[in-house]
Amino acid sequence: MPQIARRMGLTRQSVHATVKHLIAAGLIERVPNPDHRRSALVRLTRPGQGKYLAMERRQAPWINQLAATASPAALRAAREALERISERLEREDA
Repeated sequence: MPQIARRMGLTRQSVHATVKHLIAAGLIERVPNPDHRRSALVRLTRPGQGKYLAMERRQAPWINQLAATASPAALRAAREALERISERLEREDA
């Protein structure tokens, strides 16, 4: 969970609350962490995998429709801008 918080820029408390909710819903489960006994890993359950795949199937057409409204040049410019922002954030994080 600490890794999730770091990678997503969230607080550990918010990740912990979300994980508790997803466990209660049966979408994820805690599994032993071989590298740290006190910090469990989380993984999708079979129902969680099904929900995730369903979300991916809905997301792909949506993003394709959204992208179709922009020109290739605009998409390249957006990608380049996001890459610059990401690089800057990574430098500041180091």
